Amino acid sequence: MLVVGPTAANIGAMLGNYYGVSSRIVTFMEGLVARVPEGCRVMYRPGCPLSQPGAPGVNYTFGDSAMAEIVVAVLGLDPTLEGEEGDTVASPVGGDRVRIELPENQRAFLKELRANSKKLILVLTGGSALAIPEEHDLADAVLYAWYPGCEGGAALADVLFGDLAPSGRLPVTVPRRTEDLPAFNDYAMRGRTYKFAAAEPLYPFGFGLGYARIAYESLTLSHRALKDGAALEVRATVRNTSGVAAQETVQCYLIPPAGADAPRATLVEFAKLHLAAHATAEVRFTLGADALRQVDVRGERVWRPGTYQILVGAASPGPRAQALGAPAPVTAALRLD
Repeated sequence: MLVVGPTAANIGAMLGNYYGVSSRIVTFMEGLVARVPEGCRVMYRPGCPLSQPGAPGVNYTFGDSAMAEIVVAVLGLDPTLEGEEGDTVASPVGGDRVRIELPENQRAFLKELRANSKKLILVLTGGSALAIPEEHDLADAVLYAWYPGCEGGAALADVLFGDLAPSGRLPVTVPRRTEDLPAFNDYAMRGRTYKFAAAEPLYPFGFGLGYARIAYESLTLSHRALKDGAALEVRATVRNTSGVAAQETVQCYLIPPAGADAPRATLVEFAKLHLAAHATAEVRFTLGADALRQVDVRGERVWRPGTYQILVGAASPGPRAQALGAPAPVTAALRLD
C-alpha cells in the first residue's frame, strides 16, 4: 500500500479551524499503518505540495505507485487554505475560496498518479464542498473525510479495511463546478442548495454510499388528502438485500406541485436505521401540519393547497443519486385541501 498526499500526515487536516488540543492526534497515515495486517508493506510520500506547483525534476511517488497494489491519495484542503481571515496563512485571497475545485497542482498530480496506479482511493479533506467531477472519474473510490478530529486516521482505517461500514450522508450539495454557483455576493437563494439549484450536482444533498445494498419499498400514507391542521403518518419498508450490516439514513422529502413558488423539495424528516444483513425494517414518520407548509414572502409558514409528492429515499430527489449507486426512492401523491 502507498499512502500519498499533502494532507495524509497533516495535523491541521485532522483538526480544522476550531479545535482543542489532544495529546493523541492520529493522522491518516498513522491510522492506516496501525491497522494494516502483518506482512503488508506501507510506503508514504507527500507526493505534491498543498497548493503550489511541485519542484522540477523526478517525482519518485509515481514509481512507488506503480509497484503498490493500492494507492490511497489524501488530497484537499487544510486550515491554512480555508477558514477565518488571519488563520489562512497559505491562502492567496485571505481564506474565502475563489474556486471550489481542488488546487490545480493537486489535480495535475492525481492525473499522473492515476496513470501509475492499479487501484486508486481518493480521500478528501476540507471544511466545504469540493467540486471534483474529473477526479471522481479518475478514482476507484472517493471518501469525504472533512476535518475528522483527533481519531480521524483510525476512523479512515476502520472504513477502508471493512471493520466498519461507512454511513455518513452529505450535509451539503456539492456542485460540479464553480460556475454552477451564483456570484459570491449574491445573497438570494436562487441556484443554491438542493432546494433551489436547477443544475445537476456532482453529489446531491443527503447522498452517501455504504457497503450494503439497500432497497426502498411500499410507501404508504395515512391520508391521500389532508386539511390544514391535520397530521400525516408516512410508512416505508427498507430492506437490506446484502450480507453486510448497514446504518441507513432514511430521508423524507416534500415535493411541491410543478411550477409552484416554493423550494424544489424540502427535507421534512429523517431517521437512522440499523439493518442487519438481509434484514427488513419499517420506518414511520409523523408529519405535523407545519412540516407541510410553505414559507411566503413575509417569512411566514402558510398552507398552500395542491397536489404534492412525498418521497422517501437515501438522498435528496433527483436522478443523480441513483446514477451514483443510491437505491431508488419511493413516492406517493398527497393532496393538500
